[in-house]
This record gives sequence, C-alpha cells and structure tokens, in this order.
Amino acid sequence: MSIRGLWTDEANLEAEEIMNRKMTALNVTGTNARVVAKEVFNSYYSLTKLGDDPKDVDPTDARMYLSTSPDGFTRSLIAKMFADTANIQGSINTTRRKARHKTWDRITIPANYFYNGHPEVKTTIGRFMFNKYVLQGAGIIGATKLITDKLLGKEGLREVDHQIGYLYLEDVITRAQFNAYSDRRDNLGYWLNGMLAHTISMKMAKPLKEIETLKKQLVSKHKDEIEAGNIDVMTDISDQLVARAKELLEDDPGMDLYKSGDLDFASNYKNNAILKGPVMNKLTNEFDFIDTSFMNGIEIKDIPAHANSILAGQYPASIATADSGYMGKKLLALLQMIEVDEEGTDCKTKNLIPVTVTERNKEDLVYSYFESGGQLQLLTRENVDRYVGKKILIRSPMSCVNTKICSYCAGRLFYLLGVKQAGLLSTQLSHSNLNLSLKSKHNSSITLHNLDLDIIIEET
Repeated sequence: MSIRGLWTDEANLEAEEIMNRKMTALNVTGTNARVVAKEVFNSYYSLTKLGDDPKDVDPTDARMYLSTSPDGFTRSLIAKMFADTANIQGSINTTRRKARHKTWDRITIPANYFYNGHPEVKTTIGRFMFNKYVLQGAGIIGATKLITDKLLGKEGLREVDHQIGYLYLEDVITRAQFNAYSDRRDNLGYWLNGMLAHTISMKMAKPLKEIETLKKQLVSKHKDEIEAGNIDVMTDISDQLVARAKELLEDDPGMDLYKSGDLDFASNYKNNAILKGPVMNKLTNEFDFIDTSFMNGIEIKDIPAHANSILAGQYPASIATADSGYMGKKLLALLQMIEVDEEGTDCKTKNLIPVTVTERNKEDLVYSYFESGGQLQLLTRENVDRYVGKKILIRSPMSCVNTKICSYCAGRLFYLLGVKQAGLLSTQLSHSNLNLSLKSKHNSSITLHNLDLDIIIEET
C-alpha cells in the first residue's frame, strides 16, 4: 500500500510560510545562520585587501562601471576586470590577457550615488564591487550604508553577515532582500575564488631552511625538558617557530590563505611545513613531541605518536557525534515545554541577576531588560556600549515566577524571532556542541591559557 500526501494550494502556502519564518534564516542569538566559510573568506579577502602601488581606474572604465547595473557585472566581465586569462587553441596558439585592474586600484564613488546623503568616497575597485553587486544588487545598501572601511576576511565578512541578520530580525529589510544578499554574496565569492585566491606559493611548497635550522637549535637546547614531557616548553618551541615563519612569509602571496581566515596558520601550515608538535598520549596521559612536519615525512620513532593523533582526531567524528545527538534529544525533551507568554506580561519578580557588561558578552545581553532607577529598560544595539564595564541587574528567564516566561524576563528577542515555544530552540545548543566536538578533528594544536579568577568572578 502506498500513501501520498495531497498537493494543495493550502499546503503550498503553509510550506511557504514555514520556510520563510525568521528562525529558518537566523540563529537563536538573532545573527545570520546562512553564513559561508573557507574559500569565500579567501575570495573576499583578496577582493578587499589593500596592495602596493595602487593606480586610479581609467576615467572611461570608471564611468562604465558606475553606469552598469549590479546584474550587469557578469562573471565574464568580472574576470576581465580582475583575472589574468589565457585562451589556448590546440598546442600552439595562446592568447594571454592581463587583468584590467588590481583589486586595490582606486575608484571615486560620487556623492549620493548609492543613496541620498552619502559623501563622495574614494575606495578600491574591489570594495566598490562588493557594494555594487552584493549590497546594491540586494536592495539593502540604504540600510547597511557604504561598507568601504572593512577588510572582508573571516572576521570582516562575519561582521557584515551579522549586520544583515540584525536588519532582518528588526524588520529593516525583508526576507526577499535577506535571501538576495545571501545569494549574491555566495555568487561573487565563488566566482572570485578561481580568479583571485592563492592557495600555495613556491616559497610555501617546502619547509623553510631558516625554520629548519632554528627548530634543530631549539630541540637540541631543550632536549631534557622534551623527554620529560614538559608541555610548556613544547608549546613554546612551536610558538617560536610559528611566529618566525609568519615573519618570513609576511609578504608572500600564499599567506592570503591564512590571513583571510580560510585556514589556521598555527595549525595547518605548522603541521605541514614546520612540525607536528605536542600530541597527547592517551595511554600515559602525557604529551609526546613530534619535531617533524608532514613535508619532512614521518620518522619511525614518531609512528606511535602519529597514530595517537589520528585516533584522537577520529573520535569526535564518531563517538562524539552520537553523544552530541543524544544530548540534543535530552535537551529537547527537557526544554520543549518552555513557552514565552504574550507581549506585555510581567511576573514582577524581584529576583534580578547581576551581570557585568563586557565587550565579550554585550551581544548576548542585547534585547534583555534591566533595572535602572527603579524602572525597567531595554538593552539595544544603540545603547549597550554605554554600559560596558558596568554591573547591571537584569531580568532573566531563570528568575521568572510565571508558568510561562513573561515578556520582561524573556526579553525582546523571542518576539522579534516570532517564536513562542522557546524550548524548541534547544536544538541549536546540540548543534553548537556537535560543531565544537568536530572542530577538534581538524585542529589538533595545543593552546595554553592563563586564567585570572578575579576577572572571571567579576564578569559573572
């Protein structure tokens, strides 16, 4: 027997409404959930970086670009602008064409060009392209304003993504505009990757001689501490070698891969071309030290340590995945009944939670209510910076005395997201936990931290 669902107009309308709820595009914090990584970071870093010897874009070209619509910047036009190309016919005839511009060549954007009120701006042709194709093309540049002061690597692009998420959360832009931004960002990012992005260079294709010499000196000098399993010394050796390699490669084009945030220099390049470094031995609960890199090759004495490293990396992809999934089910079972009450409800609890606002936690506190002068006030993105470094008393779901969480203890975020069953958002907690587990598979570097208990106690 087969069962088929009815394909009705009502069902399609319901599916459309569900697919376009804010929670399908935003995280529980209100940030953009439709983010990118890796190659796109590298592309936008190359598009928006500043380089040596910038030239002014030819006036004729500048007028053409300014008069071209966002959709007029096709992949072929962008390739002519930024990419060195070659047309090979058979094995003999080759036509080579140099790019018209470096991405850091300068172009002047006239006043009021993108929206009324912005001044004349001289910026790079690459940054103009992002504003033109992505922001203007999505119809949101009036809300975001010109973005010409950011280097759009990993951190810069995520700042823009968060801004777009907040604009959608607060109904400044529509869902169609939000979707258009995401699609155009991805289109341009992946188009540019083959045109601009460097993945390796000749200098990075083999270990650096100076680093190999320094490594031998440090390993010989600290031989006794390494044999004793001194993790502080092992980590210091790795850190010194990584820092020196960064200095030697600072101006190398292959560094764009790491500067953009696409890969982690202290993990990927270190393992490939410097040394593996300290590796936890689960049998002894001590650290082994591997002083060779993958390019050097694995020495016989280091095979057990490499095996330990492989097993330690594989665990998160198997056992920890199951653990995270089970934890998610437990959280959902525990929290699924938590519901936010109607707007305007107030349990009038006197149990307020003292919190010191810091640069690190301020984004998490936005949309929360706090007491000031006997009155409840709302923390917003506009006023939160005024309270950084200060201790405030906030209303929290943890201290609500109603059956359903009242609107002042819940804060404004759930209402902006259009969510009443707040407990259902616990699925995002298990997803975050899974990502943290899987991250250890790809990054086996050892990092040491000094904790200042006075600061921790003060912030909490």
